[in-house]
Amino acid sequence: MSIRFMTDLRLYIASGAGVTAVRTRDPVASVSHTVAMCAAQNRPVRIWDPARGWLAESDPVMSAGDGAIDPIRALQAVLTPDTANGKMPNNGVFVLTTLHPFIDKAKPNPLLLQLLTIMAHKLPRDLRRVVITIPPGYQFPNE
Repeated sequence: MSIRFMTDLRLYIASGAGVTAVRTRDPVASVSHTVAMCAAQNRPVRIWDPARGWLAESDPVMSAGDGAIDPIRALQAVLTPDTANGKMPNNGVFVLTTLHPFIDKAKPNPLLLQLLTIMAHKLPRDLRRVVITIPPGYQFPNE
């Protein structure tokens, strides 16, 4: 992973971009570097994948995943911070991996697209950020 990736991601998160898509051939390295960057900034980070749901490597309660494998439920959880027990903390960075198969450009899911649009506008006010890893060449629907 390049220094440029880290610099760019740090800038996007600091700039207030609510949703950032990261094109990568190596999503594992992207997630690892994002976690390291968040640790250096003392920002909580959560990782989602469709097999395990939300994960937090540093949190034994969530280290095995929360079971929210539906991408719509996963995004709704980010929009509803759970600050009481820290599962979905404020000032957090939420990384979604393997989300692109659920956003089919030929037949987009309107609820999923609307949730991402809401997040792009709402999350900056809450100091929360979403990072989506996508493969090179993948194009989001125009919406």
